[in-house]
Amino acid sequence: MAETDFLCQTMAPKRKSDGTTVSSSGVSLSQLFTQLKIAASSNDYEQVLQIANDVLKTSRSDSTAAKDKIIALIKLDKYKEALTFLDECSFLNPRDTILERGFILYKLGKGVDAAKVLEQGSGRAIDHVKAQNV
Repeated sequence: MAETDFLCQTMAPKRKSDGTTVSSSGVSLSQLFTQLKIAASSNDYEQVLQIANDVLKTSRSDSTAAKDKIIALIKLDKYKEALTFLDECSFLNPRDTILERGFILYKLGKGVDAAKVLEQGSGRAIDHVKAQNV
């Protein structure tokens, strides 16, 4: 069983008496998302990764935290880990992660696979990765 699957099954969300969801560390999801936004806006990707992991322990299929984690892993040059995590995120719509998957595959030297993925999308960022992948 993958580590994230294990965490998803064992780390059920906790609720305060007012109904807000809190993480295993006692911080509310709202506070975690505020911290996540601040860390991302200051390009502190180690912190983004840590906070995204905290969110995912509490809210195991949160697409925002999952995408933030993927982006943090990319920014930290952890491409294999990013691809593994992306593959484990069955709750993410593949159409919403075309750029990330294509870029990761490109950085891992899997140009043919990257091209196949990137052909499914469009936009300036995708075109940029396609041009690098030639």
